[in-house]
Amino acid sequence: MEWPAGRVLLQWALDEAGLGEHHEGDGGVVLELGAGIGITAIGLAMARQQASCGAAHQVVATDICTETLKLLRSNADAHGLSESALRVAPWDAARGEESLRTLPCRLEDVRHVLGADVIYYGFGVNNPSDNSTVDAPPDAGAPSSGNDHSSRQPVGEPIGFPHTLACLLRERPSLQVSLLVVDRFSGGAVAAVAAMAGEHQPSTTIDPAITRFVRGCEEQGLVVERTPLPPAVLATVQASQSILSRALWWLAGHYDGMAVLRVTRAAVPKYVRVPEGVHEGIGCDRTGRVPIVGNRYSLLCGDDTYDLCEAEFVKLTEAEQRRFTKVPPPSYYMRRPSAAEEDGVQTVPIRWELPGVVPDSVSSTVK
Repeated sequence: MEWPAGRVLLQWALDEAGLGEHHEGDGGVVLELGAGIGITAIGLAMARQQASCGAAHQVVATDICTETLKLLRSNADAHGLSESALRVAPWDAARGEESLRTLPCRLEDVRHVLGADVIYYGFGVNNPSDNSTVDAPPDAGAPSSGNDHSSRQPVGEPIGFPHTLACLLRERPSLQVSLLVVDRFSGGAVAAVAAMAGEHQPSTTIDPAITRFVRGCEEQGLVVERTPLPPAVLATVQASQSILSRALWWLAGHYDGMAVLRVTRAAVPKYVRVPEGVHEGIGCDRTGRVPIVGNRYSLLCGDDTYDLCEAEFVKLTEAEQRRFTKVPPPSYYMRRPSAAEEDGVQTVPIRWELPGVVPDSVSSTVK
């Protein structure tokens, strides 16, 4: 069985990215996400082996499905690929910092991250239309190929997966992340269905899964560049197929909407995270100092609030304090580093609004 997106990603990686060629000290390890049965990973590993690439040019194929990984290893062995040429490893790529810690290879050795069909929701998802941007739940799924339909988990969860990519690019900014996607809302199929319903559309919408992924990346301080596949890549794939396979792919619309997403870090200045939280734009009404750092104490006064910082709140009597509601800071305070700090500063994404505002009283008002 041929996996369309994996086959096209392989051809793109060979023809456009040159990942099957030998580069002195520049080839690096290729990490594939959601490798499935291994059509992309095996093809790349074979090309690198023929080009006499060493262990430094290893292909590491990952997935979350144990049975799929067994099939991948079996396929690799059948093609004469040793562990040094193609490593097969389980890896959950949707857990952010945890994924970074459990990476199955050294990040400093990785130069390219590839994946095909890894940003969509899989089978068995209760609410695939949920656009929530809260942190991923413990059982959020990782990128997995479209080959295994048993016990599927949500694939490429919109926050977890982008968070992992942000962590990888934070530690290795030169990493080249390329993901092949198929816009399932493109092509004539959607327009035809809409026409049958009496709605004639001159254009079609973007796949919501792609929209969610792009938004999730932007929230993590990443930039997603979408580029169409070069016609030469598709022509090469078609030339390698039988007439029957070519016709089946055309009828199924496999070529419609295929594109490559390149993910990079946004060009943002370095910031220092101050340990205390901050209430952006809210000042202490007694001292006039803006913003309030740490907890603020709020008193509802008609349609407005009277806010105090911790230092002024403790000056009140107990009776006065009982009238106020304690409000934890909803965001972290960022500031530019000083010249002396510049060299040793760790960069962090700019995310001002963070979840976790839990007032002590339901009557509190948060500006």
